[in-house]
Amino acid sequence: MRGEARKLIESVACLVASLWIADAVAATHASPTLGQLVVDGKSITLRFMYAVGGPDSFDGTKQGYLILFTEKPLPSDAIKNAESYDALGGKSVRSLLESGLALQIGADKNYHLTIRHPALKEMELQKSGFSGLQIATLGPDKVAGTLASSSEMGKKESDGGTEEITPSHKAQFKVRFDAPVERSFPLEQKIELAANAKKLRAGGGEPGKAWLDKECKPAPKLPDLKDTKAVEKYLFAQGMTEKDLQEQMEQLSKRDGRKVTREEAIKNMGEMLKAMADLGSAMALKDCKVLGGANDGKFAILQVEATMAGGRVTTDVTMEKQGSAWTVKKTGAWRSPK
Repeated sequence: MRGEARKLIESVACLVASLWIADAVAATHASPTLGQLVVDGKSITLRFMYAVGGPDSFDGTKQGYLILFTEKPLPSDAIKNAESYDALGGKSVRSLLESGLALQIGADKNYHLTIRHPALKEMELQKSGFSGLQIATLGPDKVAGTLASSSEMGKKESDGGTEEITPSHKAQFKVRFDAPVERSFPLEQKIELAANAKKLRAGGGEPGKAWLDKECKPAPKLPDLKDTKAVEKYLFAQGMTEKDLQEQMEQLSKRDGRKVTREEAIKNMGEMLKAMADLGSAMALKDCKVLGGANDGKFAILQVEATMAGGRVTTDVTMEKQGSAWTVKKTGAWRSPK
């Protein structure tokens, strides 16, 4: 009996210690009030901030930073267990944001802002630029500064006034931040071709053909989005796993406050597919050309050109040879031809 009592006391002590540690972890990220985030007239209070370092969005060999300003604390091991900095479709740090702001600061101090708020439901707002952000410290150990909305671009910037993010959504915020960088994700390896690299003519040879086949082929035709069986088959054919589907069901159930069925989750993903397809159609590469490049046998750098969103654009693409096949290693930022 005494032994059982001792075990009970030890269990309670462990529980109290665990709760104390969790509270302490949350307190290190908490602030009485970082600021208010108002979207379409509805306000939430931002109280927690988390900062990490990682590869810049436009040049992964350069250092960037990501700061989350959240309404509620993240789980104590969320940052530690994140699989990436900002990769799409994975368990990235940015994907941890449920309600608040995700601020990405690039190597050239430009920024990209993601806004998630209950007023937006399943949607999110995004904006990029330089105005509205004042940086006091940018790494390597901490990030500090202020971020504010602008009620009138060019005249009343960074005033914390109501800003039109899109024609149908407005946001207002002003936050001051000073956060330690608690994790740094590795930067991309800078690739330089060997001295014996050979020039590639227009078309790019085998690396150029591989790029055209991968990046410039028509998008797969969508299934009948009213047919959930067809949508499910399509998603699995595109690489979705049963684990991915179960996680989507859990997220939707948490959001809606009820158990979401498999069919409902697939229907929701079908609606997302339609929205992504519409956006993808506008941003798809068309009339692609490989202008030239160089190849050292292991890596190749191509100069390519294409039509995107109705305009002609160009960039450099790094290809890597894996076995006998060439794969896309990195695509640079698209820009207008000179």
